[in-house]
Amino acid sequence: MEAGQRWTEFTRWNQLPGPKQRWINPPQFGDSVTSDWATWLTNAINDLQGPTKGLSPPQVTTISHPGAVHVVWNEVNQATSYSAYETSSAISPPGVPFATVAANVGAQANGVMRFNLNDTTVRYYSVVAITQWGRSQPSVAVPGAALAVAATVIPVSQTPVNQNGVGGGVGGGGGLFGRGQGPNF
Repeated sequence: MEAGQRWTEFTRWNQLPGPKQRWINPPQFGDSVTSDWATWLTNAINDLQGPTKGLSPPQVTTISHPGAVHVVWNEVNQATSYSAYETSSAISPPGVPFATVAANVGAQANGVMRFNLNDTTVRYYSVVAITQWGRSQPSVAVPGAALAVAATVIPVSQTPVNQNGVGGGVGGGGGLFGRGQGPNF
């Protein structure tokens, strides 16, 4: 087979429908310059078409906080950003993300805090990884619920409100006996 026929066969194979395939062995031509060029072109095609298998979805977990849920996931290789979703059931598909988070390049984990949750309803959270070539499937939806928001604590003073014996103070009480402010027994 001549060089032109091999190149035609090489390019025709790349146009077939179906899953993308990595080019492992570029066609070899008689001269080294043409072979080097074919190797370079093969590598460029492989880089442009992206990964050959689907992108793995992140693994997600949740951490409960008062009035909030922290959604945390592992970084996916080559991800540029993530979409975080909240749904009412584990089987419902995600709709519009409540947050889009930039990739935490060089780290092992990423996350987003879901604030303003005024109840302790269980919600389900999933994350989709986004790369320059596309999106992963949604992660497995994991449950998360905000902790109840604690009531505001009003500190109690340790100094008496009234030091003349009326109105109490720490521990309450009334007037002090023997000073003319209470009954004499």
